[in-house]
Amino acid sequence: MEELERAGHPVVRIAVDDPYDLGEEFFRWEFATAVAGSILGIHPFDQPDGSPTNTKKRSAAPGGAHLGIQLFTTRRMRPH
Repeated sequence: MEELERAGHPVVRIAVDDPYDLGEEFFRWEFATAVAGSILGIHPFDQPDGSPTNTKKRSAAPGGAHLGIQLFTTRRMRPH
């Protein structure tokens, strides 16, 4: 990190003292990704091959496919 900093690249250091802090960081960056995706008008968590993959997951999931339970969604986010 110091080498990047010396080269003039921006570096952010975030202190993580316990496992709960790490969970907070996951939440912070996932939320930031969702907000940025909404502003850009994209679904940042969409997978390029999501629909066929989800169909395979549903059929492979025990109890999911034959009970009609929707385990995954391909609904797109829309900016407000």
